[in-house]
Formats: sequence, structure tokens, C-alpha cells
Amino acid sequence: MLGRLQMTVAKAIEQYDIVGTQVFGHLRKLALMGLGRTRYGASRMNDALQIAMLEGVAAEVERSEHRKTPFPRLKVTARQYRLRNQNPEAAQTIVVSHGGNIKPEAYLFRSYDRPAPSASDGDRVLHRNHGPASEVAIWEAARATSAAPGYFSMLEIPEGRFEDGGLGENNPVGLAYEEVKQTSLRREPLLVLSIGTGEAPVETWKEDIPSRPLKQAVRMWRDLEQLQKQITDSEKTHSQFRGRLNDNNRKARGLHNGEHIHYYCFNVRNISNIRLDEWLPPTTGAITKQNMETAVAAYPQQKSVSKDLDECAQVLFQTRRVRAQTERWERFALHLTYCCREKDCEAVTFTSRKSLRKHAIDYHGFVWRIGCHDGHLGAHTGIYSCIWDHCGESKLSIFNDQEVFRTHLKEGLGFVAPVIMDSEDFERWLNRGRMSRDEAASRQHTGFSAKNVDVGHARS
Repeated sequence: MLGRLQMTVAKAIEQYDIVGTQVFGHLRKLALMGLGRTRYGASRMNDALQIAMLEGVAAEVERSEHRKTPFPRLKVTARQYRLRNQNPEAAQTIVVSHGGNIKPEAYLFRSYDRPAPSASDGDRVLHRNHGPASEVAIWEAARATSAAPGYFSMLEIPEGRFEDGGLGENNPVGLAYEEVKQTSLRREPLLVLSIGTGEAPVETWKEDIPSRPLKQAVRMWRDLEQLQKQITDSEKTHSQFRGRLNDNNRKARGLHNGEHIHYYCFNVRNISNIRLDEWLPPTTGAITKQNMETAVAAYPQQKSVSKDLDECAQVLFQTRRVRAQTERWERFALHLTYCCREKDCEAVTFTSRKSLRKHAIDYHGFVWRIGCHDGHLGAHTGIYSCIWDHCGESKLSIFNDQEVFRTHLKEGLGFVAPVIMDSEDFERWLNRGRMSRDEAASRQHTGFSAKNVDVGHARS
């Protein structure tokens, strides 16, 4: 929800209510007597996950296709919406599960394509199931990573049979770290942030196992032993990973451009006594949610936690300030689209600031004025410079007079009616083209296409 559908934390928590009430509020009666295969039915969980995706999928459709989806159609869309993301600018998302067709192990469902490592890659063995982005639906990926043994049946899809990712990697921080390095030419990330879920102690499973049929009980004991090992190793993984990054940071200090890697791990341990499926009362889960909220609210009051939170927030804030200056940030975080506000222009919607800038140049003949300065003479030698196509020469053409510059643009470069403005004015013009998602969805044309833009209008 947070990564692939870019939902806010508050919105994601609201969807948790749907899953809690529809699933955990309906324990199978036969499960209490040890006659049911699992505590909860798979179909109920499947339906709940698809409903929980509705709001996020609706927003995603508006962002990517600039249209609203009627509710009946939205239900079908949410059921079919893929984890694969067609937008290369979007957040790259991984869902960790355990299983597969060949050998049951940690398996990464990705929203993006993952090329095979080169034969010379020394860490080739660390690469997990590389290949095209997963074709599973978003709800299937969620189902695959939450199929806790004894609670839900395994998910069976063409890629294999999958169950709770905690059976393979209860703390997948190492997987995430390696994935980032492998997809960014071995560059180190600036920040690694691990947020724990306050996993319930495995002892709560033991109460349920004796009443199970022998075959199922044997399987649950096997999975229990694996999960118990993973939960025990979770803090060990955290400590080892911190030690690994500390070593990397010490080495980086000896390099000219070595980057310091920030690592923070937050885990509310006071909710570990809450069972995985606790939802009291069954109709609302109000008591369970209040217990969790109380524990979470108390967690930052610890001095060491508060210090780490402040430091982590500072790193994130500084990074965001740098990113916010880029056009990619507008598309990724603000979900902005653009349109041309010129009076006589067709109603065209553009997916990026870059495409609107190209439209302004090609269709309206916008040219920005660039001042020149001679560093040796210490004086301006011209107030206009031409950067278009290098004017077919290996030098920069400069002009002292605007009309001479205009004539050059018309006769030399084919501009019909060039509009000359300062770069600041050009950027302000682009800013006026920003649109909200609702406004973009109401427009008839989307994207930059030769069908609705006459490129020859401004330049012959």
C-alpha cells in the first residue's frame, strides 16, 4: 500500500480495519476443535485484501490514466491490478515471501524488472529470483507474504506455493540492502530504515498445535521451529547488519568521496504479547487497536528512541529538500500533471514538466534569454545567446539586440513567431501549467502526441 499504491500511513491504517473485521473477527468454528485446516478461510482473506486495495487503486488509476473509475468497474480493477508498475518514475516496491517452484526460500515479488547479474559479479549468489517484474496482482503479493502457517493456507500461483515471508526472512533488511546495491551499480544507500512489526511470540502458536490432526501438526511444528529461529535471529540480524555498516563507514572515511550510511531500526516490543490474529471485540477490534496505539505512543518517549527518530528525520528532511528541486519529485511525490494555458492552444495534458517545456518551444516558439559575460574582460559582451542546435556551428552565437536575435531565430532556425523571455519567466509559465489530478482527469487529451499538437506551428 505504501510503496506500490503510494497510500499515506493514515489511509493504510484505515484499510487495516477492513482486514481485521472481515477476517480476524470471523474465526472458523471447526478450527477451535482442531477440525479445520486453518483458523481462517483463504477466500475471506482474499476478498478483504481486494476491498482494502480499492481506494489505493482508484487513486493510482487517476494518477496514471487521468480518469475516474466507476465503483463496479473499480472492484474488478482492484482484483486484477498488477504489482508490476508501468511508471518508471514510481517507487520501486518489493514484497518478501517464502516459497517458489524450485526450492522453498526467500522470494522477492518486485514491481520492477530485475536484470540478471553479470557473470563477473562476485556477489552473484546473493541475487534473488531476478527477471521481469512480477505479474501477480497486488492483493496476491499481500496474500503471499501474510500466509502464516496455521492461520491461512498457502497461496498457490504459477510462480509456486508461498507462505509468510517471516519463515525465510523475519528481518529482511539484508535482502533490501543487497537489492539496492545490485540495482544501483554497487553504490551504497544514504539511509537504511528498518521498521519492525512487533511480532507476537511463537509460544502463542503452541496452544493451538496439540488439537490439530497429526499431519497438520507435524507441518506446523516444522514451520514453528523455523519461525522461532527466525524471530530469535531477527535481533541478531539487526546487530550483524549494524556491524557490517559500521565497518563500511570506517572504510569510507578513508576514501576521498566515501559516503556515510545511516542505519536506524525501530521496533515496538511492548506489543509482542498481542497474538497475530487478536481482534477484540470481533466486531470492531477497538480494544486491540487501543492496546497497540498505547504501546506505539509510549515507544518514542524512550530517550534513545527519541534521539534516533530525530536523527533519522533530519536525514530524511535534508534528502527531501534536495529531491524536491527536481522535476521527478513533482511527478513522484506530488502527482502533478501539466497543461498548456495559452488561450488558443488545444486542451492537451502533459505527463511531465519536460514535455510541456518541449511543447512551448516547438508549438509556441518560446525562447528564453540567456545573458553572457566575458570572464576575462569583466563585462557583458552580449545580452542574448542562442543555444538551439548550436546553430550548426561549434561556437555560441551572441546578440546585442533583441530584434537581431529574433531575426536569427526566424531566418536561421525556422521559428515562425518566437516568444523571447527570461528563464525565470519561462519557469513561472510552466508553473501555471500545473494541474491537480481531478483537473487532469476532466481533460479529453492526455500525453504529448503529434495527433493533437502541430509541431510545425512555431518552427517551419
